[in-house]
Amino acid sequence: MTVILTEIIKVGRLTADVELRYSQSGTAMATIGLAVNRSQKQSDGSWADVASFFSVQLFGKTAENVQKYSGKGRQLAVQGYLQQQRWEKDGKQNSRVVVVANSVQFVGNKDETKSSNPNKVDTYAGKPYAENQSGFPEDIPYDTGDIDIPF
Repeated sequence: MTVILTEIIKVGRLTADVELRYSQSGTAMATIGLAVNRSQKQSDGSWADVASFFSVQLFGKTAENVQKYSGKGRQLAVQGYLQQQRWEKDGKQNSRVVVVANSVQFVGNKDETKSSNPNKVDTYAGKPYAENQSGFPEDIPYDTGDIDIPF
């Protein structure tokens, strides 16, 4: 087996609920699907979201926590490395690249799903977020007097 390592950070949504399994030594393991969207300019000049799908391997407490606290559609930030796995089956050489997670952070609301309205009003300290403001609460005072802006 040849292994190629590359550091990677991806933010995306779970494509299915997490199925936890355990090795013979008792280590928790899970393989999840992560859908990551990006905008791509089309030939007619319009923009469209294009999804890429990644297979992510989780181990230990990370696997248990992701299984316990998330489900299909939940947004996660995954930091890890790329690992190329090669094997032979029925005389054919096979290969795939997976992300092996070093850490996972939960992003967004725990009740958030893929079908959620991106402009929905959430709460922060009992007050609603401002819509379409990237999640910044409207009650935070913005004082830019100390900031040295280079333009």
